[in-house]
Amino acid sequence: MFEKVKNLANIFSKITVCVLFASAIYISALWGLDAQISVRILWQIIIVSAVCAVPILMYPTKNEKELSKKGMIVRQIIYFVYVNIAVLGLGRAFGWFYFEKPETVAFMEGLIIGVYVIVNLVGYMNDRIAADSMNRKLSELRKIKGEKFERKTFKLLIGGSTASNACSMQGYKKMENNIIKISHLHKSFGEVKAVNDLSFQVKKGELFAFLGVNGAGKSTTISIICGQLKKDSGTVQINENDIEKTGKKAGRTLGVVFQDSVLDKPLTVRENLKSRAALYGIAGKAFEERLKELVNILDFGDYLNRPVGKLSGGQRRRIDIARALLHRPEVLILDEPTTGLDPQTRLLIWNVIDKLRTDEKLTVFLTTHYMEEAANADYVVILDKGSIAAEGTPFELKNKYVQDTMSIYGVTEAQIKTLGIEYEEIRDGYRVRVKNTSEATELIVAHQELFHDYEVTKGGMDDVFLAATGKRLGGEN
Repeated sequence: MFEKVKNLANIFSKITVCVLFASAIYISALWGLDAQISVRILWQIIIVSAVCAVPILMYPTKNEKELSKKGMIVRQIIYFVYVNIAVLGLGRAFGWFYFEKPETVAFMEGLIIGVYVIVNLVGYMNDRIAADSMNRKLSELRKIKGEKFERKTFKLLIGGSTASNACSMQGYKKMENNIIKISHLHKSFGEVKAVNDLSFQVKKGELFAFLGVNGAGKSTTISIICGQLKKDSGTVQINENDIEKTGKKAGRTLGVVFQDSVLDKPLTVRENLKSRAALYGIAGKAFEERLKELVNILDFGDYLNRPVGKLSGGQRRRIDIARALLHRPEVLILDEPTTGLDPQTRLLIWNVIDKLRTDEKLTVFLTTHYMEEAANADYVVILDKGSIAAEGTPFELKNKYVQDTMSIYGVTEAQIKTLGIEYEEIRDGYRVRVKNTSEATELIVAHQELFHDYEVTKGGMDDVFLAATGKRLGGEN
């Protein structure tokens, strides 16, 4: 019903504009547009058009790419001038022919212009603000608007709670920020439930850590996300598009670096990348330009023409990453990217990944056995037997699953006993456990005479993983 009313209103508004413009021309012809009237009409047109154009200048949407900013402003000003001539003509005609008083003419002109500006400008600006808050173009907004959203927008135009409407916009923005969304995913192999009712989201631009022991369901989930394995049930969305419906389009959003290198060892680095780029239709000048960008980012120009088989592990990893980035994906999936590398090379690889997140605006989906890498993630999901055992930021997980430790030096056992809590002896001192930093502070304040030389250490992600799953990453109970 709401859609029908909206469509009828849209048709009526177009007819009205045509009638108004025709009447303006007719009235102007009758009057001959003497100098006084011309000046008056021109002045009112300038004022109204300026009122309409100023918000556009002050609030240019970031996503309106169909026209340049300048072209968009000119288009709107012309549109407003065009229609203002019509409403001025109607106001003058209505006021003059029915009342024959100059002050009534001015009143009717002002009334009609005021209504026009309020209805058209408020609606237009709210559409722009809505589009911007949802990170959409105006043209896209009209495609994705459902009845529920239309009702909220209509309510915003005629009044209502600003706060509630702001919250609805934030909700849409939040939805839009999820580049990957998994809902109630299931996958079984015979009697084995590899993935069991799995649901999580990955936000745009974040470093997302996906952890679990071998057999927890990580590889199965990644294979489903990449379209290499069919799910039994549930949904997988990439950029709000169901991968079953969009297929290759969704797949192009992803770049994957597998644990084991898939490069052809006899071929040179350039040959490997060129053959891969051809699969995406990237060739000739386009390939050379992209290759140059990746060389600058990943710093592999010195061995561009060297066979891959003669590269070190760290060098091969750089080329694996370059291969995954050829088609400019939005998400880079890294399956244990630093396994088997020495600490120095691991650090170099992570420096590269951090640079990519900045330069290429990448979302990174990481699986790893190194808990210090997971500790740097924005969000962590821990998988066990195909289901989520724990999830949250590293800080949230540490606070929930593990305690802080306090190492106290230069005290005797008798002094430690006065704390009234369990302790263990370590080299040169004693260690006690506290729930959090707040409890540690209370302990220090209450027993200042003991805390001359001490350190407080938060629990690590290894401890979180053990507490959540009962296993250590890379091993069993």
